[in-house]
Amino acid sequence: MRQRSARAGELAPALVTAFAHASDDVRRRAVRIALRHAAAFGADAKVIADAVPLLPAELGRELAAVFGGEVAAEETPEPFTPVPLPVLPEPGPFPAPAVDRTAGELHGWAACEQWLAGFVERVGRDRAALRETLTPVFRDSFPYLYGLERWLDPEAWIAALAKEVIAPGADPGVPDPEPVDPWAGSSFSVRVSAVPPEETDDHEDGPEDQDGPEDEDGSEDEAAPGPAFGDLPEHVREEIFRQILEIGVSAERVAAMRDGRPVPPRDPGEPEFPVGIIYSGFRPLFGKPEEPDPAVEFRRRARLPEPAHVSPPHMFLLHRLSEIYRALREGTLPPVLLATPTVTTGHLDPGVLVDRLELCAAAGVEPLPADLQQALLRLPRGAHPLVAERAGRVGSRAASAVAAWLARGGLPDPEAGLKWGYIQDAREHLFEERDPGHVEQVRLVPVLRAEPTGHPLIDELLREPPKWRWDDHGYAMGWWPSILPSHREVVSVNYLPHLLYQWNQPGVYPPYLEALADADGPVGDATALILAYFLAERRPDPVPVLLRMTSRGALDAEAVGRQLALLIRHTWFELRPVLASLREAAHQGAHEQVWEILRSLLPDLLPSAGERPNVTHTEAVTLAADLAAWVGARGEIPVVSAHAATGRASRGSRFARECARLRDLLAG
Repeated sequence: MRQRSARAGELAPALVTAFAHASDDVRRRAVRIALRHAAAFGADAKVIADAVPLLPAELGRELAAVFGGEVAAEETPEPFTPVPLPVLPEPGPFPAPAVDRTAGELHGWAACEQWLAGFVERVGRDRAALRETLTPVFRDSFPYLYGLERWLDPEAWIAALAKEVIAPGADPGVPDPEPVDPWAGSSFSVRVSAVPPEETDDHEDGPEDQDGPEDEDGSEDEAAPGPAFGDLPEHVREEIFRQILEIGVSAERVAAMRDGRPVPPRDPGEPEFPVGIIYSGFRPLFGKPEEPDPAVEFRRRARLPEPAHVSPPHMFLLHRLSEIYRALREGTLPPVLLATPTVTTGHLDPGVLVDRLELCAAAGVEPLPADLQQALLRLPRGAHPLVAERAGRVGSRAASAVAAWLARGGLPDPEAGLKWGYIQDAREHLFEERDPGHVEQVRLVPVLRAEPTGHPLIDELLREPPKWRWDDHGYAMGWWPSILPSHREVVSVNYLPHLLYQWNQPGVYPPYLEALADADGPVGDATALILAYFLAERRPDPVPVLLRMTSRGALDAEAVGRQLALLIRHTWFELRPVLASLREAAHQGAHEQVWEILRSLLPDLLPSAGERPNVTHTEAVTLAADLAAWVGARGEIPVVSAHAATGRASRGSRFARECARLRDLLAG
């Protein structure tokens, strides 16, 4: 335009196209160009005038003052009528025990808990009738059940319980493992060399002298010496003895070494010899291999996995299922399970728990240990002194444990949360240790620390989950909120390894978060990150989950904002789906909470020094300004004020103008 102003008219259509651009900055630049070169358009000025309605009213008025044309109507602010949050019914009573279900209906933790409770009650009351009920459902189900090394699914344990009632003793048990060569995978290189006579005095004793001198009193209390090199594989020993014979040691002495008999004295001229062994393998070269861990063997025979191979809540569940099965086979089942919930959240009424303890005591049976520990975790938060006194009068060991638990207020809240980490140059780092900048892959590092409770399975459940997942991690995740219904942040921490990178892996889904919303206990960064993930993923619609958490008082809006900023800046998620979810939630009653999310999100989201704002930054500030107006927010956001200062009234970018609008609203 500056170089060929005479041809300005030819460029008028391009400016008209820019007037209709979605970007406010592009539209403003086009208006400035048209105004600067207005005199050059001549007869083509009509093209510019006709395009004035394409512009917002503010820009249209500037252009119409020079070119003429009809200015578009003034944009009115988005109307906002506050609506109340949805009123959610309180969690209802847990369904009554029932075993009359088909195998296809036994999905989900609640259906399985119903079945287990009904099974235990009926197996002691009328086993024959129970067998008639179970036979058509389970006789032909899970045909390969007994051939499995581990039972990881709750449905497999339920099938095993049913089959044991249908055909007692049908489970052949886990076969003994095949013999294992302790030296498998090992390699040896042997070299025996004769010591020259002139070096004999300086050489260490050979194998025939290893037993040391005899006692002066000739005592024979000492154990007889064992065969030389007896800890080594037989083929290695034979190679050693072959080489010893080759260097001139007498066959009589070699035979004594081999058999562990006293070795005759060395003949004159017979060489001394060192034995050199180069070894590569997994077990120690000398000494006996470690004894098998009895706990490992117990788990193998019980078809339980190793704790490191599964998630802690899953392992806790498997312990409980395993002990029910074992008690059925051994005839030691109590008349009732303690831990069956009384509320659909998984909670257990303390009074009902004492009723069940009294029933077990009257039958002269101690409750099952894992079932007892699950019952403790399902009790409501806080102390229950009156019920504790009643439990203390029952007189059983289990009742005493329950009384102590109720009196002291249950499980203290563990330290629970997460840290953000990343991998760079094949090393792991934490965000708090060094600025990650741009990284290819982030890692969520769970944080979980709890004081010992004195209950071994609870203590194992509260171990810190790994940041990596492998083997069979992530089974039965729908059960987890019901295992710890009074400590939902602990459940969220265990979900973290399964949140990102869900391709072809067990993943975390909105129903799990809905269950946590209905549960109890503090919420923190782990729960906030899961909600932030769903807001960014937007499949399925995350707004009902956000509204549910808000209605239940389970939303830490500030933490959600922080975690959203980290997700957007350091992962593949984009901002626009988040803003769409937040705007929708605001119109459905969560406007105050959405404002708090945005207030926490903006400081870490907006560009820092040296970065340029993009259109999504502008959209975020625009939504924040709208929300601030709707809720009457006050209180400066320094980063917003700093960006507002970079604009110059109407000449600044739209981003700067929206920052200025938000700043002014917050200032009142």
